[in-house]
Amino acid sequence: MDSSPETPVGVAAAADGTLLHALPLAPEALPPVEATALRSAWDAARRAAAAEAPGPPRALLFLGPDGTRRDLLLADAEARCWALAVERLARLDTTAGVALLVRLLALVDLLARVRFLDPLFDVSAAGTVFHPSLLAAAARQPLDQAGRFDAAAWRAAFAGRLTCGATDDASPSQAKPSHGIHSRRDPRQPAAPASTGAFRQ
Repeated sequence: MDSSPETPVGVAAAADGTLLHALPLAPEALPPVEATALRSAWDAARRAAAAEAPGPPRALLFLGPDGTRRDLLLADAEARCWALAVERLARLDTTAGVALLVRLLALVDLLARVRFLDPLFDVSAAGTVFHPSLLAAAARQPLDQAGRFDAAAWRAAFAGRLTCGATDDASPSQAKPSHGIHSRRDPRQPAAPASTGAFRQ
């Protein structure tokens, strides 16, 4: 199965207005993206969410080579904002564009689930600062069958970059990065899309 970045994605509108993006591959077969593209997508999505500019509801329909189907539904307002922002940067009728969107949502989901990466990004009213290694990993780390990042794999990959005090439950003040970025959570920032990782068979 061809999963190159330029593989076309079938797009159609359902009767209720939901845009359906059909991909002839499984979520874990989505290709890597450029870290710079992921950075641009994060910034664009953040602006779109802050402006409360949602696009239409979407469903990403994945059909793996073994016939297994998994759907990612992007129905809540924030997920729709993020998808529209990515669509304006990278077309969502290609595998490359969908890969960028799924990796962005997987990164948002991961940062909401684990605490050991807190020292590697800083969120404030002025924007988000990422340690380069964090974006590089999000651009290339494998996705799982649900289109999410495996937290254990990330912990192993970053084991040598964080001090031994960094655990899933560590606060930013307890977990110190090796390169000095410290995480501040700003309540004015958009929350992670609630449907991130919401795959169903």
